[in-house]
Amino acid sequence: MALLIPGLIQGSLIYYVDEGVEYAIMVEIKLFETNTFYVGQETYISLKQHLSVGKETVAKSEDDSIISTVRTRFSYFKPMIKGKTGGDAGERTFIFKAHKAGSTVITVQKLFRGSLKEERSINVIVIN
Repeated sequence: MALLIPGLIQGSLIYYVDEGVEYAIMVEIKLFETNTFYVGQETYISLKQHLSVGKETVAKSEDDSIISTVRTRFSYFKPMIKGKTGGDAGERTFIFKAHKAGSTVITVQKLFRGSLKEERSINVIVIN
């Protein structure tokens, strides 16, 4: 049985222990370099969004059989205050899981009111 150890975080790695062996279970995707992950490992990328003004970001895998989005979450930068604007700005975290060995690309797109403004390709290698 795996045991997640709260607070055992080093850099962007989160560790858990299974039968006395430490495993890194999540690491942040780096935008400007090739990223290498292990089969079964989860990884994430957090991107700024401000939907009420039309700013959206999307991250998706070119090959979902190698690595795919398993969930997303949204965190607000500051609390919503009645009568104040800007409270809906925050960041969307895309969590990916590596399924099988291979290489693919995660594409990050910045959209403004539905139109593509910027696109970046992130090389990903998954190993056993």
